[in-house]
Amino acid sequence: MNKRYVLATCALITIVSCMIVVLTSERPQCPNYKSDNYQFPQMARGQILAADKTVLAEDEPFWDIHLDPLANGDRTNVWTDSRAASLIADKLALDFNEVKSKFDSKGNRYVPIKKTRDAKEIATLKKYGLGLRLCIEKRIGRRNPLGRAACHVTGFSMPSERSSDLPVGASEIELAADEMLQNGLCLETDIIPELQLGLYKLLSNAVSHTECKSANAIILEHRFEHILALVNYPDFDPNEHKVATQDQLLNRCLKSLEHPGAMLRPLLNNPCITNDSRLVYNRLKHLGFGTRPNIHYWNDVAVGRIPEPEHWTERYHDTVLKGGGFFTTTYHIAIAYARSAKESNPIPRAMSSCFYYDTDTGSFTNTVNIIEATANDKTLVLCLKNPASNFACRKYLSELDVNALIAK
Repeated sequence: MNKRYVLATCALITIVSCMIVVLTSERPQCPNYKSDNYQFPQMARGQILAADKTVLAEDEPFWDIHLDPLANGDRTNVWTDSRAASLIADKLALDFNEVKSKFDSKGNRYVPIKKTRDAKEIATLKKYGLGLRLCIEKRIGRRNPLGRAACHVTGFSMPSERSSDLPVGASEIELAADEMLQNGLCLETDIIPELQLGLYKLLSNAVSHTECKSANAIILEHRFEHILALVNYPDFDPNEHKVATQDQLLNRCLKSLEHPGAMLRPLLNNPCITNDSRLVYNRLKHLGFGTRPNIHYWNDVAVGRIPEPEHWTERYHDTVLKGGGFFTTTYHIAIAYARSAKESNPIPRAMSSCFYYDTDTGSFTNTVNIIEATANDKTLVLCLKNPASNFACRKYLSELDVNALIAK
């Protein structure tokens, strides 16, 4: 009996001692900390694919690395210790001044050090450590392989923040097809990566040469009026969308309204039509102006309103024939030229300048457009807004050869 009593007492003392150690030990954690056993959602967000199955957007894990300055033993001066900043900068391939500046801002308990998508780097970090107490949080982000070149096609999404007040898909296709993508279904678009990258390079060169404030371009195929490529300037990095401005996020091809200007004249070159307001109105509607296009995987397209012909005055009629009186988008202009081409009336090249007072900005706006419609069943529209020199811009566009691009 005495022997059993002694053994039971020893076991009880051991258990109590272990509980005391566990309860009194300091175990700091990150905010919203997820352990290494964090499991991905059962159904990942679906992919956005190009016409050739190239991935435009997909889910991908990433890791947030934080430093806990208060859990590094006797290193109480880690906030101001340049050696700690130097060690972290060296081991994680970061800029020393950038790391040091993060140490100097003491707003949060945990110092954000780095965001990485490299699983090997995380595995090495966990195995060998840095001699400092790091907190590693595994999350899910959205990867956009084409980056800025397709930022206004896919938009951006935040699948790791589904519990926040922000929408999961915050713009463009990610928002329009949000329910479908959340159910794990993939969306195949008509985007051709080769055309998308080529158009992005073309627009970037045009912006550099003309020094315009903003620009957009689109390539449309004639038969079904599908968008094959679409780019805007300014652009943004969809992988770092939180630092983007509203000006960068704006999809000017689909949502920025401009006067069509002289772009309208080749489409209304029939004297039998231009003398009658009702016929002009019907022609504009047939070409797609003032109507909402059937575009199923973009969430919003601006539509300029055209008054009913019964309300047209003679002066307004003349203004419409000159390309004024209503607003439209670059996308609608591309649709109009594509439909004209399908009527066996292709227009090889057209160029216009439109100068008007913008009531939204309270300033005069100068827009230069170029349209290239070819027999290859594609239409390219390039729109440059407020170039440094209108003459130099028109000269550059007149010498611009886009046949090699849209012939692909």
